[in-house]
Amino acid sequence: MPKSVDKSQTQIGFQSVQGGNTSDVVVVSWKFEQEQYRRALCRMVIVDELPFKFVEKEGFRNFMKVVQPHLKISSRTTSHT
Repeated sequence: MPKSVDKSQTQIGFQSVQGGNTSDVVVVSWKFEQEQYRRALCRMVIVDELPFKFVEKEGFRNFMKVVQPHLKISSRTTSHT
């Protein structure tokens, strides 16, 4: 992986498509949005009644590095205005 990646660039991913008795995979484009992540994280913490410090746990941070290496993980003290 290059040291400098343009985070605004559209990336390629794969998405499952259910159809009949089989499951196909199609190529889709997507763009990482930090704000979208923040909103989804806030919703997860509220809906699942997680402690705010959940986002600072080593397991969560390691998991998110694998899922989205470009992610800037919020801390429990980060507020959104």
